[in-house]
Amino acid sequence: MPSGKTNVLALDLGIRPGWTLDATLARITRGPLNLKTRRPLALGWAGDEQADLAGFIFGLGAFVRATQMSQSVHRMGAFHSLAVALTVVGAAFGALFGQDGDGWRQGVRASLSIDGRETTLAPRFVVLATSLKRLPLGLRPFGPPQDGMKVLDVAAPPQATGAGPAGRADGSR
Repeated sequence: MPSGKTNVLALDLGIRPGWTLDATLARITRGPLNLKTRRPLALGWAGDEQADLAGFIFGLGAFVRATQMSQSVHRMGAFHSLAVALTVVGAAFGALFGQDGDGWRQGVRASLSIDGRETTLAPRFVVLATSLKRLPLGLRPFGPPQDGMKVLDVAAPPQATGAGPAGRADGSR
């Protein structure tokens, strides 16, 4: 059932806004179903500093900043794809035109362990992990839609953003 302000899981599964439990139960009784499976991701913290989490999309760095920005967009009355579009534009502006030491480009220091393989402790501009196949607005940070877990890990500050004072498209300064 769609819930939340952006409904990324419902969007990925092809569930239309306004779908109800009654409509779901009626659909089940009508015949063969086109079932889709999405497995939640489990997230734990080293040293048990925070409670473990489970969900379908996780992020660090610019993803968290963009999520916080989206709360302002929601307060302005924009939801679903419009909210995602406004947030992506705002986040892209901060990433492309910000200075290396500002909140958008400096990243967060983190070490990740994905399926037992650990990465080094380093500043990360953005980390995004999901088990979803489709994201809002046709965003494809992982390439063509595919099953399974996908991870994007971009070092901070990003080097080849293509514009702005932080660097040129060729990555040089």
